[in-house]
Amino acid sequence: MDDDEGRLRELLVTRGLRVTRQRLALLAEMTRRRGPLSHAQLTARLSQLNRATVYRNLQVLTDRGVLVRAQMPDRVWRYQLPGRDADSHRRHPHFVCEACGHVHCLPPGEVVLRRRTIGGEVASIQVRGTCDRCLGDAG
Repeated sequence: MDDDEGRLRELLVTRGLRVTRQRLALLAEMTRRRGPLSHAQLTARLSQLNRATVYRNLQVLTDRGVLVRAQMPDRVWRYQLPGRDADSHRRHPHFVCEACGHVHCLPPGEVVLRRRTIGGEVASIQVRGTCDRCLGDAG
C-alpha cells in the first residue's frame, strides 16, 4: 500500500465509511485529476466499475463531505476532492468558474446572506463567473 492509498483509506475511515475497492478506485482517479469530473467522465475512466456503482459512491462520498459537488453551466454535476478540510466544506461558499469548471473555496465572510434561511441551515452557495486564470488566458 502506497502513501496515497493510505491517505484515502484514512479519509474514508474518518468519515465513517467502509473502505471498498470501488471507493478507493474512484478517489484515486479524483486525486490524479486536477479539476472536477462528471459521473460520465468517471465512468469512462473507471471501466472496471459500472455506472450505478460510480453514481452511488459519488452520492455517498458527497453526502459525507469527502467530495464537493458543483453544477456547471451545462447543468451537469461535477465532483472533486476539496482543497481543505471536508468538514468545513459545507459551511462556506464556492466560486465555480464557468470556463474551466474548477471549484474554488471562497474565504469566510466573502458572501454574506442578509436573510435568515428556513430551518437555519444553508446547504450550498455557489458564485459563478470566470476565474482569474481563465481571464488571463482570454487576454
